[in-house]
Amino acid sequence: MFLRLSIAIALAGVYALITASRQPDAALKARLVRWSTAWIVPPFILFPVFVRWYLRHVPSDLWASATGPMPTATRNARFAVFFSVATLVVALLALIRPRRLHLAHSLVVVFLALGAMGSFEFVRESIRKPYVIANYLYSNSLYTSPMPGDGGYTPDGIDQAGVLATAKWLRTHELTGTNREAAGREIFRVECQSCHTPNAYRGIKGFLAARHWDEPKIQAMLGALDLMHNGVMPPFSGTGAERAALAGFLEALHPCEGTQAHIEDGKTVFQNNCGVCHRIQSAGAVFATLRSMAAPAATQALKDLPGLFPPMPDLKLSEQERTALIRWVDSQPIPKR
Repeated sequence: MFLRLSIAIALAGVYALITASRQPDAALKARLVRWSTAWIVPPFILFPVFVRWYLRHVPSDLWASATGPMPTATRNARFAVFFSVATLVVALLALIRPRRLHLAHSLVVVFLALGAMGSFEFVRESIRKPYVIANYLYSNSLYTSPMPGDGGYTPDGIDQAGVLATAKWLRTHELTGTNREAAGREIFRVECQSCHTPNAYRGIKGFLAARHWDEPKIQAMLGALDLMHNGVMPPFSGTGAERAALAGFLEALHPCEGTQAHIEDGKTVFQNNCGVCHRIQSAGAVFATLRSMAAPAATQALKDLPGLFPPMPDLKLSEQERTALIRWVDSQPIPKR
């Protein structure tokens, strides 16, 4: 709240600077420039205090995700610092010759200030994922746990009743043999579209095209959304039939011709199948576990991923994929102790 209040105050001064630059009366222009700058400078001086206050209250698990596997926050934080400092400096430069401030100068201040605000908004948006309110409300508006008046709109409630029967603002409330595609589209709109589009911003089509997932693999991956290493997605909620309908809708965005033709090497197999949940870390538990077994045994173990680790989806990797993956893992350098 205090950060946004400071931003609003600073923007008021920034917009007033445009008005000042358009004044024909030099004396009045100088007064307005000084007055506008007095609104800009104090908020930017207070920003570090409020930012520190804000970051100290970000839950540790969300901060760990934002600064590690999902570095959108830290990347945009650098932009926010750059634009904030640049805005302050360019605004102060207007005080050198306030009587001769040009519109172009004030517009530069505007664009820099909007860059600072936009970068901060990206930080705020990315830090909070997969929630809107940490540990209370997911980004797709599902409550994290049952509570009075939730209307059954929690993962457990929807898993039992189904998302089509629970969500209110839908065109399709029942899954039949003839409306599978329409139902899948509605499930996508309710559970996914707050962060993704089918083929534009954060488009699912491009994601699937890069990985060549067929419908069974998509369905398996939908059951492990909350396990993905960047930690930014809520779990899929709904019945098995609804998950299959959503998988069918997603697969139709980029029909898969089969994964066998797209196998290049073990690294590709890892990136396409394992990389959404596991990072390439030669010292990590996944690599260590597979290295501890002989190659034939490791290849056989990958045939039953849930048996290897119950939360993992059953990806049904082919023998060719499993063999290539183990060969690649074994070729990675073993970290020195």
